Amino acid sequence: MKNILIFGAGVLGSLYAARLKQSGQNVTLVARNTRLKDIDEKGVVLQHALTGKTEIVSVRVVEHLHDNDTYDLIVVLVRKNQLASVLPLLEAHNATRNILFMVNNPSGYVDWADAVGRVEWTLNLRQQFKLH
Repeated sequence: MKNILIFGAGVLGSLYAARLKQSGQNVTLVARNTRLKDIDEKGVVLQHALTGKTEIVSVRVVEHLHDNDTYDLIVVLVRKNQLASVLPLLEAHNATRNILFMVNNPSGYVDWADAVGRVEWTLNLRQQFKLH
């Protein structure tokens, strides 16, 4: 079982948190405001788009990443305009080495990697597939 933190409790963050939890992983979801309260009280509510079937998945939810929290993986699923508030938290958090950004960013990821300060390997699709 992996210990996974997901930053971002929107549609995608909640979906990944629920599915990873259902697969047997230990998942913590970072949420704010009313979303934090809703997930804490009701769990993550998933509704299948075609059947309308509803699933409720209980996921641990927190408001903050604490310096002493240790995870095998941190997944960042926030909008690009929210990322500026997340990067300093990740930089200060040295207990977790593996960070996966799942954010669409056509300008690249070098600034994010520099902000976090501990990138050992980056997948560069442009270079790998010779895209220009």
